[in-house]
Amino acid sequence: YEGLGHAGAAMPLYQAAAALLPRDVEALRGVCRTAYYRGRDSETRAYLNRLRRIIPNDPEVHRYLQRLED
Repeated sequence: YEGLGHAGAAMPLYQAAAALLPRDVEALRGVCRTAYYRGRDSETRAYLNRLRRIIPNDPEVHRYLQRLED
């Protein structure tokens, strides 16, 4: 859905995947991206923090965090 421009439809699927597999990087990245592009900053930050605990040196995570601070 996300690739087709349907972030709203993709978000609950990513959230469900992240709930079932809390350390799944791709599910967390997906929910993070969709939350970010829907303007849900606090939710984006929460998922980014989860990702940062799993992959602390990931440049994409740090880029999104920086965008939220700007």
